[in-house]
Amino acid sequence: MVPKGPYGPNHSSKRSKRFGLESESVLFSCLDPYIMDNISSSSSDSQDPLLSPAEHQTTIAARSQSRRPASPAWSLRRKSKTLYALLLLAIIGVIFAILRLGLLGDSQPEFSPLPPDDSGDLPWNHEVYIKGSPTGHFRDNLVDGVNYVTAWPIEGFTNQFIAQLNLLLLASYSDRVPVLAPFIVDKRHLGPKSNKTQPLPVSEVFDLQRLAQRLRRPILEWHHVKNVTLKQTDDIGCWSAFNVTHKDPIHFRSEEDLLLDVSLTSVPVSSRLNPTAIFLNIASLASLGWHEVYQNAISGAKTFPSPNHKHTRYPDEKMQCFDSLYYVATESEYEFEHSWSPAWNLVGRYLHFNSRAQEFSRALIYKTFHMKNSEPFPSYISIHVRHTDFGSVCKSQKLDPCFPPLEIYKKRVQEIRDIISRDTGVIVDKVLVASDEKNQTWWDEVSSLGWKTLNHDNATGWDTYDAWFPTIMDTIALSFAKGFVGTSGSTMSLLAARRVELWAKGPVQWVSMAQP
Repeated sequence: MVPKGPYGPNHSSKRSKRFGLESESVLFSCLDPYIMDNISSSSSDSQDPLLSPAEHQTTIAARSQSRRPASPAWSLRRKSKTLYALLLLAIIGVIFAILRLGLLGDSQPEFSPLPPDDSGDLPWNHEVYIKGSPTGHFRDNLVDGVNYVTAWPIEGFTNQFIAQLNLLLLASYSDRVPVLAPFIVDKRHLGPKSNKTQPLPVSEVFDLQRLAQRLRRPILEWHHVKNVTLKQTDDIGCWSAFNVTHKDPIHFRSEEDLLLDVSLTSVPVSSRLNPTAIFLNIASLASLGWHEVYQNAISGAKTFPSPNHKHTRYPDEKMQCFDSLYYVATESEYEFEHSWSPAWNLVGRYLHFNSRAQEFSRALIYKTFHMKNSEPFPSYISIHVRHTDFGSVCKSQKLDPCFPPLEIYKKRVQEIRDIISRDTGVIVDKVLVASDEKNQTWWDEVSSLGWKTLNHDNATGWDTYDAWFPTIMDTIALSFAKGFVGTSGSTMSLLAARRVELWAKGPVQWVSMAQP
């Protein structure tokens, strides 16, 4: 359950009580007595349904004769008082309308545990939430009165991205400052060129300042907090979300990269979405940030010693940490695949590529289509074809041929082209393909269809991203298309589809491994 806040279920009812009918009646008590008298008089001058028209006129004439004639000075004072009363009424009405629309106070989310951000131009500047430059020991840089949360990314680039979104969502649930670990080097996805590749800070790819302003919450990265070049190791206890569905805990690459010696305590089994689920309830994990829940959770919980110093610290309460947040959800397993996914709709849709990453990708796209940078950005349909490890599906489902032929993708491209033409009147001829396929014969068939692929060799950007460069460039290029064809079950395809739908309002089609 999301904690109650300024936009919680009770908020509108409280506001209506504060500014409802009771307050409207009070407004009239501020009016000049003369106005109230005139209101009463005009009300009394209305015709009584029991009187004839002649009797009604006689009654009005009698009332007029009984009223004291006003002197000019008294009339002037009366008019002045009336104007002041009307002005007061207008001011009260404006304030009342502003409050009704929620333009005062309620427009900004509360974030009570954090100190006020008076950094000036940049709201929610991350520098407010650390003491200064990164330190050898991370605890030396944490601000008193502020609580933090972090987690380690796992698997390929896209899955690491999803885990980061889950961390940001959990941080908002628990009212903590998220501290993002860098993308880890995964040789299985990055290949042999990644042997000397360093972890990649999230801000090297994505615009975290823009996201922080949109979410109105600070976002830290580990390189803001800890200086790993000082070679100082910190002991810390973390929660193991992974251990609930696996026999033994697993220590991930981020711990080594960040010089952290981690002991792991299993999260409560009740954190599962259901008794057989491998996914955990993100709200249950967030609740561990409250001391009373924390105390109950560690009571009787199993703690696994750290790999180096063999300490058995309980999970840190100030820097709450989890071994992995990929397998978490709010409602159902793999909910990220659904359009209603909270992690996407509340966080992911606002996380844009930074300007430098975009520039590198745009330059490659222009070069791929043999266009000058001065020309309008090309319109194209993008395709993502996932092979390699998806080959295991072939054996389990006895598929022959193993992967869908390119003819199926060609059919989907034409369907996308027809939709764009119907809706916009524009014919999109260009097609860009990204794939992990290594077979040159397959790529020759792609070329024979007139489709293009990014040539990453000798492109600008390798110095910045090293072995990450092809993956990041493909990810951005797929997302900038006017329409998209993806491989069902691929998270890389899924995110590209979401971005095309959101940014270009473009159509999306899918190709399944079991496609006839």
